[in-house]
Amino acid sequence: DLLCVDQSGAIVSANIAAQSMLDSHVDQLRSRNISAFLPDIGAIGGPGELAAMNGRILERTIHLGDDRSIPVEISTTVAEHDEGRHFTLILRDLRERKKQEAALLHQATHDSLTGLLNRLALFEEVDRLAKNPDTRAMAVLSLNLSRFKAVNDTLGHAAGDAMLCYAAWRLSAVMEGHGALARMDGDGFAILARCDGNREHLLQLVHSLGESLRRPFDFEGIPIGVGLTVGIACFPKDGTDAVTLIKNAGIAVQRAKTFSEDFSFYDPDADQHSVRRLALLGELQAAIDSDSLELHYQPKVALRTGKVDNVEALLRWSHPVHGSVSPAEMIPLIEPTEMLRPLTDWTIRRALEQNCAWAKQGLHVGIAVNLSARLLQDFAFPDRLAALLAAHDVMPCMLELEITESAMLMDVGRALHVGRRIRDLGVSLSIDDYGTGFSSLSYLRDLSVSALKLDRTFVDDLENSPGNRFIVESTLKLAHALNLVAVAEGVSTQWQTDYLRNLGYDFGQGYFFSRPLDAAACLQWIMARNGQKGDVRAHEIASGSESAMRSGSALTR
Repeated sequence: DLLCVDQSGAIVSANIAAQSMLDSHVDQLRSRNISAFLPDIGAIGGPGELAAMNGRILERTIHLGDDRSIPVEISTTVAEHDEGRHFTLILRDLRERKKQEAALLHQATHDSLTGLLNRLALFEEVDRLAKNPDTRAMAVLSLNLSRFKAVNDTLGHAAGDAMLCYAAWRLSAVMEGHGALARMDGDGFAILARCDGNREHLLQLVHSLGESLRRPFDFEGIPIGVGLTVGIACFPKDGTDAVTLIKNAGIAVQRAKTFSEDFSFYDPDADQHSVRRLALLGELQAAIDSDSLELHYQPKVALRTGKVDNVEALLRWSHPVHGSVSPAEMIPLIEPTEMLRPLTDWTIRRALEQNCAWAKQGLHVGIAVNLSARLLQDFAFPDRLAALLAAHDVMPCMLELEITESAMLMDVGRALHVGRRIRDLGVSLSIDDYGTGFSSLSYLRDLSVSALKLDRTFVDDLENSPGNRFIVESTLKLAHALNLVAVAEGVSTQWQTDYLRNLGYDFGQGYFFSRPLDAAACLQWIMARNGQKGDVRAHEIASGSESAMRSGSALTR
């Protein structure tokens, strides 16, 4: 498209394409100045601006009136004539290119399924507001839909997609005018809420979001309910940039899911993803590789005889900078990671090595090792366990694996299969922290556990709590009715010891008897307590007694 103008900016001529673009005949154009269509040029100085444009390519907007406009690319050449300078403007219509650019920008910043903003766009918007000095408060909400995986697995991806679109539509209606809603990934959404930081106002928003999804949506005649879990991080308390705020909102929603709550505010004291913990995770791998960890052992005392033939192995890590890192910090750190398997294998191997070392010194005791619920879902674990037992030439009945009740809340069939393979090796299983989770009696029967270990919380304040005494007595009756050994942990007083012994508990474990000890100290303590005639386990194993083989962990009554 070509336009020719004189040095005053008056249009001299226009080709057919330019006439079509400007929606005017050349006779109409000759009476007009270029500034009527390109006010940016006329306002800057007419001929001076035109001369300055020579050899350059600029983007401008042609205005046609009636709110019509055309984005164009302009290049200019100058020609000298007897009458003076003439400027030739070459116009290129950019409407199609701008349309494509807008489509690409939308694709880059929006989710293709729901049409919501995507992760990138939300990050940019949060950062933009965070950097604005006028922003006093805002909040990032991380949202997870419940039952999404079940819908996907049961009805297929079409149903899952419909569920996401339904949720996006409902949530968008709540957020209209109050903030930005984005789809992050899978069933995860996030909201940038422009708010005054008032906690009650945020709770009202959370309630409105949940209510918007309360009515089930219909998929091919099947009503599908959608639940919502929300995590909240507030600016500037919980972060001053997008990365931190969105991360902390994600941590908060995971905490809410862990405790089966509808929502949770970010709590730095409960943050399992701190920089310290991330660093510890890396250093722990090095500690496993370099054999820098150690096991301490806490004796289990037979309440009727006062003797010891079993101990529990407890992991210890002496960090060169942080000192002693407690298992309470270490185990939750490892539990969800790939390090769980090598750490468990290391712990079992070290316990078996210690069993052999003690046996050479005349002490024959079984060793119990805690087993994560995740490993009761690992079909390969029994094979690794068998290889460890064979490598150390230790009788399987000298090893006991303690599992929590939560192990049965995962894939029950898988847990029973793995548990039976462990029992087939001759290794016994016991239920640890009994009373804090959920144990079906059929699970206890089918898994063929050897012992129930009452959680310490029910032994605390046993003297003054009738409720605790009821649970302690009920657990004992259940254990003995199922022919299981009853163990009480957390024993801390003589009164508790006498009560548990008179009630009929088989074993007690706790600070009243002994704190966890290193291997050498534990050897001396047990030898002193058992005396020369205290080596009951050695006699049972040597004679191949039925009770030792049946109990597996030597927790005989």
